[in-house]
Amino acid sequence: MQLKQRYIPLLLSLRDQLKNTGVKVFELAPPATETELLADFYEEDIKGISTMIVQAMVADFLKGFSKNKFEICPGQSSQMKFLSRYFPGFILKQMSKTVDRMHANS
Repeated sequence: MQLKQRYIPLLLSLRDQLKNTGVKVFELAPPATETELLADFYEEDIKGISTMIVQAMVADFLKGFSKNKFEICPGQSSQMKFLSRYFPGFILKQMSKTVDRMHANS
């Protein structure tokens, strides 16, 4: 089970429990973003992946936030969300390659 699949029920439950309190629960699922964390990946793992600059990701978040869009998937992550709904096994296998290589090299 993917990490996201584990926290979504909690997120939805929290959102539902807080709906009459004035507290809003947003989900941000950014794509590969150009930060220091990206440097930890092997070049072959991010080959062909378009990365997003932090400023663009934050702008997309603020745009969704201002429209009360509770699930915000900036950039390429919206495509991943779509594909994971229709081809969950394939997407999980593709995303697991990086982790498999990291374990093999440690």
